[in-house]
Amino acid sequence: MRDRTLRRTTNVDKLFPSRQDHDASFFNWTEIRSLNAGLWFLRDDPYWTVQYMSEKDRNRTANQTVCSLAELLRLAARTNRSVIFSLRRPPPQHPRHQLWVSDALKVIQRSSIQPEQVFLS
Repeated sequence: MRDRTLRRTTNVDKLFPSRQDHDASFFNWTEIRSLNAGLWFLRDDPYWTVQYMSEKDRNRTANQTVCSLAELLRLAARTNRSVIFSLRRPPPQHPRHQLWVSDALKVIQRSSIQPEQVFLS
């Protein structure tokens, strides 16, 4: 996750209200997958595009979940797109604090995306 918390882009305040300020890296995948990651986009309209979306697209967006890095890379590879993303190191008390870069690189290597399609910052 790029953001430190899940507050801005999910409904973590509704599902896990006591943990809404916790670092995103301390949520397990089942918890993250249970969050809605699309309603904020419809509400905040960050790219001023919601008005141009069809009703079908709005409904799909309203039910969007958080995708994994592996899913993002598979989609990019399948559609011949590049991926630009920044990695955020988890806090020192996180069990993967020392391994975060190698974890991300393993996911990238296991995906079918070409290395020249991935840009990390």
